[in-house]
Amino acid sequence: GNSFGPCCIADPNHSVAAKFCTQNIPSFTQKFAGRLFGAECRDYISNKKNFKIGYVVIMWGTWAMEIHSGYPQMPNKYVSVEHKYYAWILFISCLISWRIVCKSSPGYITKWTIPKFDNYSYDNIMFTDKICPTKGIRKLARSKYCTVTKKHISRFDHYCIWVGNAIGEENYR
Repeated sequence: GNSFGPCCIADPNHSVAAKFCTQNIPSFTQKFAGRLFGAECRDYISNKKNFKIGYVVIMWGTWAMEIHSGYPQMPNKYVSVEHKYYAWILFISCLISWRIVCKSSPGYITKWTIPKFDNYSYDNIMFTDKICPTKGIRKLARSKYCTVTKKHISRFDHYCIWVGNAIGEENYR
């Protein structure tokens, strides 16, 4: 079974396993990298925006393994030679869509863009009409403040370390 999954969604303030996975392991990794490679490496690893490099390494590494191990076995009685071309199309499509999400705006809310994103009504339970104390702008319904980008984002979902960008209304597809 997958015992790591529940640790990722559990509250680290109430779960020893969640605290270990979300706080202790990253803290140890940063300290270890700092001792082994220096403070500059530690700071580089702890910057969430640098995980894009890891994604590229994983993508290219997986693709290199497929070319090295899988391509010589095509065609066979289960897979036609056309699958080589389909795989290229799929791989390039993944890289293009990843790059688009990396560069696209998630829907940053500023005092100038409020009319563009003011599309949802306040339910006065979870979303109330108020001024954001951090940015001093009106907090729109279904918007959230991203602590990584330090900006309000319309329909904010999460900050994705793999694309180095927040995911919101304009790049959530």
